[in-house]
Amino acid sequence: MEDLSLLREKEPLEILKTWLQEAEEHSEIDQANAMVLSSCHSTSKHRFKIPGFNFSKQKFRVSSRVVLLKGIQEENLLFYSNYTSLKKEQLSKNPSALNFYWPALGKQIRLEGKTRLTHRSQSVEYWKTRPWESQISQYISQQSSKLENRKILEKKWEDAQRKFYGKEVPCPHHWGGFVFQPHLIEFWRERPHRLHDRLVFAKRNSFRSKKQWKSYLLYP
Repeated sequence: MEDLSLLREKEPLEILKTWLQEAEEHSEIDQANAMVLSSCHSTSKHRFKIPGFNFSKQKFRVSSRVVLLKGIQEENLLFYSNYTSLKKEQLSKNPSALNFYWPALGKQIRLEGKTRLTHRSQSVEYWKTRPWESQISQYISQQSSKLENRKILEKKWEDAQRKFYGKEVPCPHHWGGFVFQPHLIEFWRERPHRLHDRLVFAKRNSFRSKKQWKSYLLYP
C-alpha cells in the first residue's frame, strides 16, 4: 500500500485522475465518475419552497445530490445539469463541495471550491453526444419545480417525442454545463484500526510561489 505522504509533491489533479482511472477499471465499481455535489443558499432569498416547512429559524439551506463527472479541464471538474434547478441557484452565489467515494478501493476524494457555468458552445457540443431520449427528458424538464402528478410529465414526454421524431433535439437554454473550480482537495484512504490516511492540497493565494498548491497531512 502506497504511502500518501509520498504524493505531496505531485499535482493533486493528477492524483485525482489516477484514482479515478483505478476506480473505472475496478470490476466492482459501477459509475466511478459519480460524485456527491453539496451546495447552500440563504433561506431569506430563494424561490424554492418546501410545503409545510418553515425556514424562518434557519439562515442557510444545504442540499446534496449525486451528479456525474463528465471531464477534467486543466484544474477544473465538469458536469452538466438543468439551469432551472435549485442547485443552479445555489451554485451561482455560494461555495460548493464535491465528494467521490469508492468503498471497494477504500478511497475517497473531497473537494471544496466554487462553481461557474460553461460557455454555451461547450454545452451545445456535449448535448449532441447525449442519447436522443435523454435529450427529450431534459428538453421538457422544469427541474425542482413542483409537479402536480406524473401524468403531466409523461404527456410532455410523449408530445416532445412526436414533435422531434426523426429530428435533432435542440439544446435548451435551461440546460448546460457547470465548471467546478477547487481550492482544496483532500485524499482519504482507509487503513486498519481507523488509522486512515488524509492528504490535503490547498491552493495558494499568492502568485509569488512557484508551487500553486501547498500540501499537508491530517490526523484521521
